[in-house]
Amino acid sequence: MVPFTIATGTMHHAQNILIKVTTDEGIIGYGECSAFPMIVGETQQSC
Repeated sequence: MVPFTIATGTMHHAQNILIKVTTDEGIIGYGECSAFPMIVGETQQSC
């Protein structure tokens, strides 16, 4: 695997989150967050 490098730094692994929400009525929705702490300061925990 090749590291991802931009002007603000290098990432050696992805920090993505996939969320599945199911309502009481059975409706299912998905969401995602690509945590990129070196750009916006968002981490997996803050997502």
